[in-house]
Amino acid sequence: MEREELAGWLRLTLTPGIGNTAARKLLAAFGLPAGVFVQSPAALQQLVTDAQAQALLRAPDELRHCSTRPSNGCKAPKKAPRGAS
Repeated sequence: MEREELAGWLRLTLTPGIGNTAARKLLAAFGLPAGVFVQSPAALQQLVTDAQAQALLRAPDELRHCSTRPSNGCKAPKKAPRGAS
């Protein structure tokens, strides 16, 4: 599994309010998680609630540094060296 694909799966499973049932509906309609995250709010709202659709359009805090787009990859943000403020 490529890093970008893994990031998509993690993002889907970590999205607040998206449980197994909602995830299955989304995957059945749009294929892989990357296909879910490129949908419009209106397309998502055909399958999930407005709150769930909005949550899908925001990356979870745990994955803000990741992208499901191949050009960006999933790179952890650089940490400041110890002792630096």
